[in-house]
Amino acid sequence: MKLQFPKVHTDSLKKVFVSFYVNNKRYRLYNGKRINSTTDPNSYPIDQRLSIAKVLAAEVYSYLLNGGVLLSHRSNNLVCGKLSDLDYIKQALESKLTGDYSDKYKSMLQFSFNCLEQEIGASKLDVKSLKNILARYSLEFLITPSEGT
Repeated sequence: MKLQFPKVHTDSLKKVFVSFYVNNKRYRLYNGKRINSTTDPNSYPIDQRLSIAKVLAAEVYSYLLNGGVLLSHRSNNLVCGKLSDLDYIKQALESKLTGDYSDKYKSMLQFSFNCLEQEIGASKLDVKSLKNILARYSLEFLITPSEGT
């Protein structure tokens, strides 16, 4: 990923934002929400906005250089960084939950995800964690004799 230090700009409404390019695509951030920061330059008086925006630019740059994950605006599409295993599974779950599937199937997927999330928490997903989850459940197949046999 090629990243240059974000630049501070002012739009026609006197709102400030930082802009930067990732893979030849420009991104604009008016506040730090997408990088888990509370910095919001446009909540300050106009004469202080540029200096606060420079702080936001430094936060964005540091965040992205240190492997922070940036998702597209109002989307789960990854712009840069690397999602955790759990985040990839969460995206798959959200995709399935918006699909045309039965409520029972969706409920089962949500339950499975919750079990997985509870087991691994913030740690990495590994085979041992999956085996621990599966060991809690045993499948017992009851074979009932057919009538008349």
